[in-house]
Amino acid sequence: MPKIVIPAFKGTLPAISPKNLPEGYGQTADNVDLNADTLAPFADYDSTLALTGTDLRKAYKIKEHSVGDSFWITSTTFIDICLSPSTWLSTEYARFYWTDGVVPKKSNFDMASVSGANTNGSVDESYFAGVPAPPSALTATVVDVAADGVIHASVNYVYTYVTAWGEESMPSAPSNTVDVEGGEYVQLSGFTFNVAALTRRGIVGVRVYRVNTGATGNAEYQIISDLNDSTDGTYKKAMGWNDGTGTISVTGTAIEGVGTNFSPDQLAVNNWMLCKGQWFKIATLTDDDTAVATAAASPNISAGATFQYDTQPWTTINDKQAAANEIYDDADLGDIIESEEWDEPEDDLQGFILLANSCMAAFKHNEVWISEPGYPFTFPYKVPLMSDVVGLGYSGTTIIAFTKTRPCVIEAYDPNNLSVTYIPEDQVPLWRRTITSGNGFVLAVTPDGVISINTSNPMAGFSNITEKIFTKKQWQALLTTTTAYDKELIACLYDNKYYVFFLGTENGFLIDLVTMDYRTFSLSDTVDVYDTFVDAETDSLYLLADVDMSSYLTLSGASSVHLLLTADTDGPALLVDDNTLPYIIKWDGHATDKLTYTWKSRKYYYPKKVKFNVGMISLTTGDSVTVKVYADGTQVGGDLTVSSSAPFRFGASGTVNRPANVWEFLITGTKEVQPPAVFATTMDELMS
Repeated sequence: MPKIVIPAFKGTLPAISPKNLPEGYGQTADNVDLNADTLAPFADYDSTLALTGTDLRKAYKIKEHSVGDSFWITSTTFIDICLSPSTWLSTEYARFYWTDGVVPKKSNFDMASVSGANTNGSVDESYFAGVPAPPSALTATVVDVAADGVIHASVNYVYTYVTAWGEESMPSAPSNTVDVEGGEYVQLSGFTFNVAALTRRGIVGVRVYRVNTGATGNAEYQIISDLNDSTDGTYKKAMGWNDGTGTISVTGTAIEGVGTNFSPDQLAVNNWMLCKGQWFKIATLTDDDTAVATAAASPNISAGATFQYDTQPWTTINDKQAAANEIYDDADLGDIIESEEWDEPEDDLQGFILLANSCMAAFKHNEVWISEPGYPFTFPYKVPLMSDVVGLGYSGTTIIAFTKTRPCVIEAYDPNNLSVTYIPEDQVPLWRRTITSGNGFVLAVTPDGVISINTSNPMAGFSNITEKIFTKKQWQALLTTTTAYDKELIACLYDNKYYVFFLGTENGFLIDLVTMDYRTFSLSDTVDVYDTFVDAETDSLYLLADVDMSSYLTLSGASSVHLLLTADTDGPALLVDDNTLPYIIKWDGHATDKLTYTWKSRKYYYPKKVKFNVGMISLTTGDSVTVKVYADGTQVGGDLTVSSSAPFRFGASGTVNRPANVWEFLITGTKEVQPPAVFATTMDELMS
């Protein structure tokens, strides 16, 4: 007589008929962890942080450098966030950049979190990512002290803006060229510090360069080092900031500053105020304690924010040696300017990614832009593609740019020499947020399935990894409600599995990249997922989710979890009201509570009807699961509670099931089941 032995438990392959599935594969594999070929449940989630704000769609964790405190950046729109290649500096907090389709921006832990006062929320303070070039040239004027009639040099000058982060802009246009005799020096005027140039840039000073023709005859701009008065001696401070601060109150479109540590009568028209990286030039003084700035209020300025003020901005700089009435000698000039081609990133760039060579990349329309290595505030390199870009993936220094026609490979090891090769497959991601980068490959969801591109050999390494899992019709049905592909997906890579979430729901599926099978999952407690974050440091998967507050949450270690709870802590944690609020939840398999899994075997078909009556599975003593048996599609014997590794009958003792051609077995529960699972017609056969 036949005996069924399931030697290992595996996932599903919907493209294969349930009768033809390989041994161990199932028709259903929901909420089941199959890492050791056992039936084990996915752990439920741990709720770790209740967020401020509503309708959040992005979450990203950054950490402070020395202490290690965390701050969750959240946004009501999807944004692309990327750590800076200079993110860990001994005197700096974690820097990051992001694109929102409007203006690329940058910040760090200290600015974003108000020096650690906030654990989550929108970025409190930020700069625009780029540093603009000064808008006008300097005017060079020769000052005659004791001219000797001999022209010693013909010179002109440029200057650059410098930020508090040490970033430098492209230079201004050259000044007028002047001939300088011995006994003469040059006075430079026309330095521009207007609101438009300085707003949200963090600009603190300038560097001045003079043209110098070396022995080879090449003219280069070299910095006049001795004109610098900053702490580190690398730039001329733009303003002489006073130590006092004040508070901002916002009225209409005006910025009003009320002093706390200084007397407002110290201020005057044309003085400057600096608040959170945004500069304001004082146009009028309305009374003894109010100063109105020329710029309108911006989201970066909020009531109560502190500002500094300057009462003595300089307007000229002299190229003049202290001990002589002459310009600095050529030999005293410093480094050659580096930033001549360092244009700031364009306003509507999207999709920041960080490459292994410290370049950042982004896209705009049909162009991919690359930053200077290690300098993410400037994007001087770009490459046009045949159609608009949907999104970017990467590995090492190889960029996979998915366009609206076909993917292309951009080799960016040397951004001065970018190469582009098109993959001869028309594959377009359905959703940009399914583009996921791994070690040597990039994944994306397309109308044909989940495609994988091997970045080491893209031409030969292109594959559709779900081609043998789903038929084309099954794949479309999975992603479709009423019209083709109208479900929105997001995805991430975690523990060699490609996790795909149906946006705004608790449901999703995964593709195991080792066993290449398919499983589904559904989180409990009406959790609606909107974003994912994989924390490599803790090897944890975090989800940004709305949690239905009318539900009860069974939490592991609830006393240490920051939640809005009622005063009743004896029972399950009932949250404050019945609104949906956003949470960061950790779903990394370590929670005590487990999701209920369901695994259903293949269909075992016999030309001649047979009668299976007994079975045996391996369980830890004290555990129990439910087993269901189906004969020709009809359940027999009712739900069986199996609580040991001893043999069990499908029905009451002594009963015999009816013969059938097709047999199936379903196991559901929260406890681990070890293989093999065995089913037979008699006890003797079962034990043989």
